[in-house]
Amino acid sequence: MNTIEEQVITLIHSNKPVKETDIEALYDQLKPVDIQLFLDQGGSWKPGPFIETGHPGNDNMKALKWNGKDFESIDHVKPFMYITEEGQRINNDEIGFAVLRRMEYRGVVSTAMIYDKQPIIDYFRYVNDDLLLGAMDTKVMPKDDMGTLYFTIQRFKKVKSEL
Repeated sequence: MNTIEEQVITLIHSNKPVKETDIEALYDQLKPVDIQLFLDQGGSWKPGPFIETGHPGNDNMKALKWNGKDFESIDHVKPFMYITEEGQRINNDEIGFAVLRRMEYRGVVSTAMIYDKQPIIDYFRYVNDDLLLGAMDTKVMPKDDMGTLYFTIQRFKKVKSEL
């Protein structure tokens, strides 16, 4: 039988619509994430495969050209990186910045990212060292109305230059 982590990877790479209850059940079984993991190897993370539960947040992030998150320190996170028309990867200043803290969500204490300017908290769970599963809790898109936005982030791999 596959591990929970393997089941998550299979599900997110299936390119099929996912029931929110299915991804939620897997999320609840994943291990917490240590804050240091976000900061290791430069702290830049890109979007992983979108989890197509029908949540409108996916379309919003695609329309805004979301290109991941940069974790510079526990008190300085750029939560909404995007690519400009000139090809620069920058933070969306309207979204603002964020901090990392240990918080309980769905019965597990793990790393959460709390936005400075937005009523948003992203709660993360561990899939592997280079892939995390997030759950967005926000007043902007209330869970009772739209469900929870589940998303993945993948570590940007640094390319080694050849001498």
